[in-house]
Amino acid sequence: MSRLLLQHLQAKGARGVVLLNRTVQRAELMAADFPGLPVQCRPLTDLDHCLSTCSLVFTSTAAEEPIITAERLAPLNRRSSLMLVDIGVPRNISADVASVEGVGSYDVDDLQEVVTRNQEARREIAAEAEGLLEEDGRQFLDWWDGLEAVPVVNRLRTQLEDIREQELQKALSRMGPDLSARERKVVEALSKGIINKILHTPVTNLRSPQPRQQRHIAMKVVQDLFELHEDQG
Repeated sequence: MSRLLLQHLQAKGARGVVLLNRTVQRAELMAADFPGLPVQCRPLTDLDHCLSTCSLVFTSTAAEEPIITAERLAPLNRRSSLMLVDIGVPRNISADVASVEGVGSYDVDDLQEVVTRNQEARREIAAEAEGLLEEDGRQFLDWWDGLEAVPVVNRLRTQLEDIREQELQKALSRMGPDLSARERKVVEALSKGIINKILHTPVTNLRSPQPRQQRHIAMKVVQDLFELHEDQG
């Protein structure tokens, strides 16, 4: 438990840890496995000093009775509020420490509640993510299905563009040589705008989400009405 705790504290960017053990040499051996984490190794007899100077204390011992009690904390001249986290089994911290002013305490049961809440939150997020993925997948498939209308749309656009170009040249030739370059551009833009307006509704309808059979019927109608042939354009 202590090793896992040190790994977690190091991952969270802890800048310094005091490690207490009945045998300082054993603490030093463990600390040597974490060269990136500043660890002070002290005997367990320094516990009162740590309870007085530290703001966060984790306990994980095999003691049969709590080693931190309200009676132990009360006379200490603490420098700040103190948060105690008991990850030992059986409990290393007695329940009465919560009665001491400025002291908060969590044990394994409390941590399990936090884990449960976090798991539930993750499940809700996962369900939301699944919903977003399903919606994105549906939109992609609709877009993909709509691609089969592209050849028909392209042939229709090509046919109308050919008509536009022919009629534009006729109109420009009738207007005579006095037509300025700017006026020619205005007339050409007008013709293109008309074609785009005409194409907008049929193109949108052909590519919109719909049953495949319904799209095929619409494509066939457009092909027949405008005499769009496969070898055209």
